[in-house]
Amino acid sequence: MNKYASTHQEFIGMDIKQVDADYYNSKSRRPMSLKRAWNRISSFQRFVVVCGTTILVMLTVIKVTNGSIQPDTQQILEDIRREKAAGRLRYKTNSPDRLLANRPVRPIRPHLSDADNGQSNNKPPVHQNNNDDTRDSWLDNIRQWKVHRTDRQKEVVKAFQHAWRGYKKFAWGHDELHPISRRYSTWFDIGLTIVDSLDTILIMGLKDEYAEAREWVANKLTFNKHRDVNLFETTIRALGGLLSAYNISGDPVFLTQAKELGHRLLPAFSTPSGIPHSDVNLGSGTAHGPSYGGDSSLSEVSTIQLEFRYLSYLTKDEKFKRLADDIIIKIQKLSKKDGLCPMYINTHTGQFTSATITLGARGDSYYEYLLKQWLQTRKQEIRFKEYYEEAMNGVIKHLVKKSIPNRLTYVGEMHGSQFSPKMDHLVCFLAGNLVLGAHNGLPAKHLQIGKELAETCYQMYARMPTFLSPEIVYFNTNSRGIEDIIVKPNDAHNLLRPETVESLFILYRITRDTKYKEYGWKIFKAFERECRVENGYSSLNSVKEHQSYRDKLESFFLAETLKYLFLLFSDDDDEGRKVEPIPLDQYVFNTEAHPLPIIQWH
Repeated sequence: MNKYASTHQEFIGMDIKQVDADYYNSKSRRPMSLKRAWNRISSFQRFVVVCGTTILVMLTVIKVTNGSIQPDTQQILEDIRREKAAGRLRYKTNSPDRLLANRPVRPIRPHLSDADNGQSNNKPPVHQNNNDDTRDSWLDNIRQWKVHRTDRQKEVVKAFQHAWRGYKKFAWGHDELHPISRRYSTWFDIGLTIVDSLDTILIMGLKDEYAEAREWVANKLTFNKHRDVNLFETTIRALGGLLSAYNISGDPVFLTQAKELGHRLLPAFSTPSGIPHSDVNLGSGTAHGPSYGGDSSLSEVSTIQLEFRYLSYLTKDEKFKRLADDIIIKIQKLSKKDGLCPMYINTHTGQFTSATITLGARGDSYYEYLLKQWLQTRKQEIRFKEYYEEAMNGVIKHLVKKSIPNRLTYVGEMHGSQFSPKMDHLVCFLAGNLVLGAHNGLPAKHLQIGKELAETCYQMYARMPTFLSPEIVYFNTNSRGIEDIIVKPNDAHNLLRPETVESLFILYRITRDTKYKEYGWKIFKAFERECRVENGYSSLNSVKEHQSYRDKLESFFLAETLKYLFLLFSDDDDEGRKVEPIPLDQYVFNTEAHPLPIIQWH
């Protein structure tokens, strides 16, 4: 029963009279004007009419605001559908030797994928100096399936293949594997583990895995489904993964899928403020805030810019870049604490709605992307550098502290005016970010703090019984305390996260200090010892207990953690030349470890 139904019924009595033909033509029976009709009805009837009209108008506005797919977008999606259908037969191949063999090896500078959007021009690569020849060789090797692997890299590849086999056997085409219960889970229903792993597979030179992943993306992956997805997670994992795979392979199947996904995410931006909703339905084009509340988090709205800018570059459609840039412009106009932003923002007003400042969950990658947007634009958009420097000065002033008794450098949080010595493992990205910034001309103190923070993050592993870091730690500020790192029971889980090995990779690339390789190797062996199970790898309930499995393999373990470990263990090739896949002066990694090229925006 309708809970709004009336509890009683009203009846209106009528006498119907027989009338002659002239009845309706009489002056008194002619239609009244709208004004006269309005004046003759009762005040209650007027109220009902006004309310009904208002509700209809509001529903129309809400429908538009929620981002129904517009006609021009519908036409674009139809064009993409036809493009995919036309290429369906040529996408069907299981021969990895044929997949990349005919891809032109174009110069990395200024961009692997030139204006032809993946079409071969059969022109040889142009190198500017001899050093470029050796540095471009990693891409030649990938496209010719001649990836050189050191002994440690071979061990990382074995780990990836072990996880891949479990996923393929029990979760193929689904988002995530539960390796112990031998089942899968669905989050966005877009084969997240496959799409997230594409560039890892390419970088590792895995022919068979690439053939089966590519075939699935070409012939099974579809975004035309009634499914709510998170704008941030879908952008960094799926859109970033497709764009990176296209850049490395040159295969247009990945760009075609990326274009469709990008268009299906656009309704999230249909808000009064331009600050996007956190969630969008890929099929209906409706968007809304998160289930736990109406506000988007800082990281959700400010960690799509690298991907959207690159998509605009490839498609020559500037709306992706414009929408993403507008978010940063709006954020910079808001009041901040020395460049530091609260962790929530309202999509209707465009104002911050929280007093918590953190570089952990829901805040972290905003700061990461400030630096990387400056680098991605070949350092041409100076504003990003200025935003980043201001924010890092705020971090150093308000959040960087030393623990007791061993003076470990850590980054805490602010809850209003109160400081908290809480640090998420997610914050460990900052060590690499600071060192990367210093390498590109930012203050030398960033290098020192980055090194100190990397050491702290390593200690978060080394001081645990399993040699794996918990999700969250607190640092001791009590002068009587004897342990620098405190772990609460509810924070002791490990999700196979990549942030520490990400920073170790960057620090090794820039400093050439081999201790970072040794740190990474010890962490990798701990993953092998504590997380490896029969059908893959499992996250842990507690790093203080052995075999406390959570029974879940996150897609970022394959996309990020193993990729960064593989890159960390790169070494000289057989000819004695230094081989550096993904040069840091030619690529930026998105926050899901998908390398995107530094581009010249015209």
